[in-house]
Amino acid sequence: MAKTRKSGKPAGAKSGRRASTADGLHEALYKGFQYYRSGQLLEAGDVFHQVLQTHPDNPDALLSLGVILLEIGKQAAAVNLITRAIAVKPNYTEAHFNLGNVLQAQGRLEEATASYRRSLELKPDWAEAHFNLARVLQDQRRLEEAVTSYGYALDLRPGWAEAHLNLGSVLESRGLLEDAQSSYQRALSLKPDWAEAHFNLANALRLQGHLEEAVASYRRALDLRLERPEVYFNLGNALRVLKKTEDAVASYRRALALKPDWDELQLVLGGELAVQGDFEEAEYLFKQLLAYRPTWHEAHTNLGYIFEEQGQFVQALESYRAALQLDPGSAQAHYNRACVWLLTGNLSEGWAEHEWRWSTPFFAPITRTFEVPEWDGYTSLVNKTILLHAEQGLGDTIHFVRYASLFKALGAEVVFACHASLESLLKSCPGIDRIVTHDEPQPTGFDVHAPLMSLPYLLDTDLESIPNDVPYL
Repeated sequence: MAKTRKSGKPAGAKSGRRASTADGLHEALYKGFQYYRSGQLLEAGDVFHQVLQTHPDNPDALLSLGVILLEIGKQAAAVNLITRAIAVKPNYTEAHFNLGNVLQAQGRLEEATASYRRSLELKPDWAEAHFNLARVLQDQRRLEEAVTSYGYALDLRPGWAEAHLNLGSVLESRGLLEDAQSSYQRALSLKPDWAEAHFNLANALRLQGHLEEAVASYRRALDLRLERPEVYFNLGNALRVLKKTEDAVASYRRALALKPDWDELQLVLGGELAVQGDFEEAEYLFKQLLAYRPTWHEAHTNLGYIFEEQGQFVQALESYRAALQLDPGSAQAHYNRACVWLLTGNLSEGWAEHEWRWSTPFFAPITRTFEVPEWDGYTSLVNKTILLHAEQGLGDTIHFVRYASLFKALGAEVVFACHASLESLLKSCPGIDRIVTHDEPQPTGFDVHAPLMSLPYLLDTDLESIPNDVPYL
């Protein structure tokens, strides 16, 4: 985000023609401004201080010295002087503007807003005041008002790249990603080599799913020497979604080199290393995280996954237990623990816990909804029609279709929904009355439904009661 615009000079000192040398006050003010304009702040401050020794209520000297004090970090003294200038000259436009700057620097955002608004009452066509007002509104998350103020600034100065950038940032915060993208592109049309704008554009593109374009913009920002950890991190995130795991890991490593204590980054990098099969380094990262953040349940869950993938089931269960003690509602930890229990033969607890899958990031988007209820495992199915629907891959469907025969034994008519490629294979399976495919419109005419991989839980089957009479197996 582009920063608040300063006044550019101690407002009140004349920057045009030199005043008469006979006028000592104007001569001194002019001299002070000349020092200020050349970057000699201490010399300028001395001049304005001397003026105030003889003219303690001179508003120009009060304001000018206040501006200098703001620039050297003496904010409280700056507020005092600029407030005195306004007391002497209530309609002093530049003083209200610069008071807004000091108040914003102090974090007194509502007061800064009032000061900028007062300066605009006195000078409505001041683009810098609209820009600074927008910036302070943005800091207060008053986003609609900020958009309006940036709009006024751009009406007055259409070629202001910084205003286009900041407007894009506000629009992005409001979820208006296409509009934000357009603002960033306008900023870049004015300043093509602006690394910050390339970075912001990349973020907007990534959030819209334009990942290849986002990667190109992140790389352009890096080419322009925007060596910041968040650039490498976001580039890694885009590459990860593109399944370019090695490149993603390389980006995450660069980010970590720049910010070694970034815990979220370590968590994500550990996850990608696990995808690559580098369990040793992933385990090291997660243990390192937990050494200084022992209450981070996601790190416990991820460490459990590393143990699980290496067949260390006791350690995996301990990690999932720790995660669930910290966050009993962690769907991922519940689901992962279910998988370990099922792998180790604890079917009763495993299938019950497996129902947490629908709340995990992978399964939640593929949850199928129907107007009829899901069967609860107890309600009679005599003279009822149940829809059993496949939820995962072909292999799981082939294995779990065996449960259809048990529903037939419970008196139900069984409709089975599956991938079209399995229709011919499964149509002769025991217990299935009718097959519909996922390619067809959502079926109707059934009383209850059940996801295929919930059937062992709903039917409370164990190793002895799993159906084993499916002929194709």
